[in-house]
Amino acid sequence: MMSENPDTGDDRFVRLKKFRQQEQIWRNRAAMGWQQRNLALVEYALNHMWGCQVDAANIEGKEPPEGPPDPEEYFRDRGQGDDPPWRPYDPMRVASRPAPSSGGAYRSLLPPKPDEDEE
Repeated sequence: MMSENPDTGDDRFVRLKKFRQQEQIWRNRAAMGWQQRNLALVEYALNHMWGCQVDAANIEGKEPPEGPPDPEEYFRDRGQGDDPPWRPYDPMRVASRPAPSSGGAYRSLLPPKPDEDEE
């Protein structure tokens, strides 16, 4: 049975978890907008992320953040939209010697053919 006070017990934990998940979703959307260089999407997502942070801070009884982060400031150390660190179109690097467990270094050896002289 749910208690009448929404800030007690498990309900508080569930709401906090929900706000943290939503915060992560909006952070990912902001990063996607930054990568696409869509500043309107970035600002929208960062505002919603900040709202989730404020709600979570209120549940925890902590001081909420001052305001929504500035997109340029927030993504300063995270790289530019057209320069991902993983370079999706580069060929995959392959080891010069395959690992022994991969099976690529071994060839099936057939037993030697019997000599016809031995019969």
